[in-house]
Amino acid sequence: MEKDNEIKTRLKELIKQRGHTVSGFAREMDLKPVHLQVTLGDANKGISATMYRALAEMKKPVNINWLITGKGGSDFV
Repeated sequence: MEKDNEIKTRLKELIKQRGHTVSGFAREMDLKPVHLQVTLGDANKGISATMYRALAEMKKPVNINWLITGKGGSDFV
């Protein structure tokens, strides 16, 4: 569970860095905002495969390796 919380912290930082709200970022991911809000707000809920896939397929994709490990940059160059 600690690893999931680290991932959620990085995801929250990324949302802020990109100047989005959680709802706006979820829409950019083509997900329902409530899905992302519940995931980030519930300490017992992990990041789903659907969410990882959506992050990787965004117009400005997220570096999933960074999201999981914290190493490297948040965006693909």
